Amino acid sequence: NARDYLKEDQVELILGQENKPLPFEDNAFDVVFTSGVLCIVPLEKAEFLCNEMLRVSRQYVVLNEDLKVQDLRFYSHDFKAIFTQMNAHITSLERNPHFSTYVILVVEKP
Repeated sequence: NARDYLKEDQVELILGQENKPLPFEDNAFDVVFTSGVLCIVPLEKAEFLCNEMLRVSRQYVVLNEDLKVQDLRFYSHDFKAIFTQMNAHITSLERNPHFSTYVILVVEKP
């Protein structure tokens, strides 16, 4: 578990609650990052989380997410459309060279 893994480090582990805002102030972080997280939640939750990531970010949200999910237990989302709908600016969209179906998307806060 994460608490055991981080025990030796000086890292505070904060767990969020499902369907609740992230437990951080607006603009709390310079960058908010996910990797393979949003592809495991349905669209409604992914949109909520994208909105929350923008809220707690001062400037950037960086996603490393699977866009061509082939496993029925996972979801494929159009993150460009999700963030565009939130008036955020997509500054970069590139394929992840290490994972063939993953892309790295950099979003700048409006």
